Amino acid sequence: APVALVHGDLSGDHLLAGEDGELTGVIDFAEARLSDPALDFAGVLNRFSWRDLEVVRAHYDAPLDATLLERARIYIEIVPIYSVTDGYIAAGEAERAQGLHRLAGRAAAWARSGGNRAR
Repeated sequence: APVALVHGDLSGDHLLAGEDGELTGVIDFAEARLSDPALDFAGVLNRFSWRDLEVVRAHYDAPLDATLLERARIYIEIVPIYSVTDGYIAAGEAERAQGLHRLAGRAAAWARSGGNRAR
């Protein structure tokens, strides 16, 4: 994966929008670091839709590689694991419970698919 300066915690809490819904800014760069840009796109997908991600992507200045969206999707797939193993430290037991619930849902979807990757 390419490496770029990423926000590191891009989510709805850190995206500013005008009254018309247009993206007007990004705040809180405390977690900024050199990493895979797909992490920032995964942060958007964690709370928003693929359509919303396209809005953010339109404002992204750096060149994007062909596999960025696939890597973002993979990062989103592992969010429940993070919620169970680490996320609860900052957010509490509710985060762990939500992560376990999401993992169970994904396991059930995988089983229903006959072992094919569920989307």
